[in-house]
Amino acid sequence: MESATLSASVTVTEAAAKEIAAFMGQQENQGKSVRLFVDGFACSGPHWALALDEPNQEETVYSAPGVVLIADKETQDMISEGGGLTINYVNDPNFGEGFSILANNARSCGSGCSCGG
Repeated sequence: MESATLSASVTVTEAAAKEIAAFMGQQENQGKSVRLFVDGFACSGPHWALALDEPNQEETVYSAPGVVLIADKETQDMISEGGGLTINYVNDPNFGEGFSILANNARSCGSGCSCGG
């Protein structure tokens, strides 16, 4: 399986889609959705995050087989401004495992700061 494009602006890799589907398949997560949102800013741009939540009528829904993500209007605008996002799931022996969410037009701050973004 290759990366799944949920929309023109959000791509989920095979590894991420598998993890999301497994997590959402758990009984306690039934009926919920995965919210994509901005959890603060760094000098390199927004810090993207995922959380369980319930959608409202005004939200954008991204879906592909086994994956449904929701985002509010403000988040959707930021996704577009960043040239879209790629969501991956990594398992690195040196850094641990988890989701990696990167803007397709991500920039480094270039200022020499240690912004952690």
